[in-house]
Amino acid sequence: MFDPAQAEADAHRDWAGHRCGVLCVGLVGNDPYPINPESGLNTRCIGEHFPTLEEHLAAAEYCSIYNETVSALIAEHGIPEWADVHRRKADRRRMLELIVGNLHPCSELARVIDVRRHRVHQLVNWTWDAIAFADLPDHGLSFMVGDVSPRCGRIDMFDSTVRHANLLASEHYRRRHFPDLPWDHLTQNLS
Repeated sequence: MFDPAQAEADAHRDWAGHRCGVLCVGLVGNDPYPINPESGLNTRCIGEHFPTLEEHLAAAEYCSIYNETVSALIAEHGIPEWADVHRRKADRRRMLELIVGNLHPCSELARVIDVRRHRVHQLVNWTWDAIAFADLPDHGLSFMVGDVSPRCGRIDMFDSTVRHANLLASEHYRRRHFPDLPWDHLTQNLS
């Protein structure tokens, strides 16, 4: 299944497609996609159990070659701007920019988000009354947004690469500093 002879080519393909990571065989701890500090990329498990010892050893060798290739690319080019460490950083203004034009009312959540890829149940049952969401699969991010009071809005940013909705950031936006928030038009439509 994992051919070590293909690992280098796969790493170059994934680098060019902005989707490579650090690969391993077996579990990587409590966070299913921890960020590797040297590369800034998510560590991903390619499998835990393999039918034969030969397949397990081939997968381990594949990971080793793939990771060496990614390390060489990082040594040559530096940590790329599309790396997970940058994508997961919370920035108040960036969060606002990302959701503009991507908001949907929460009533459309199950229709818009791919249930197989996402953890819709957890988003639907979030602990505050969000009125809208944004799903950006290309960024690996999802957002729940709304007002927590008449004077304050809120954006929660989730890592959508993880099945159980890791909350990456929660930001509050005081209306005196941000009088017009991107979900206001949805609130007016609900009135």
